[in-house]
Amino acid sequence: VHEHVEEENPEPIKHYKEVVVPVPKNVEFKINQPIIIPVPHPIPIQVPVPKAVVVPIVKEVSIPVEKSVPYPVEKTVHVPKIKEVPFEVVKHIIVPVEKPVPFKVPVYETIIHTKKGSHKI
Repeated sequence: VHEHVEEENPEPIKHYKEVVVPVPKNVEFKINQPIIIPVPHPIPIQVPVPKAVVVPIVKEVSIPVEKSVPYPVEKTVHVPKIKEVPFEVVKHIIVPVEKPVPFKVPVYETIIHTKKGSHKI
């Protein structure tokens, strides 16, 4: 048994639209376009070429040399100044002088030798 129940807010029926989705594919197009190809064209260029100059070969060369003549040159020379001392300085030089120095030697016994004989004092 089917029961028919009316809803107050019925859901709207979805209508789908047909959409064309492009698929990636290489398509060849023919376009009339001129292709630029480099073609060599000779262009005249002026290059400076040095002219040949004749150089004379010199075997002997004399160069005048000035001889230097000696001439007096003033040159300041610093001389040490001698300071004047108010008193006379006498240098004492040590000279060895022979001087008899008396010294005593202990004598223990004296022996006198005579013609008669020798005896002690």
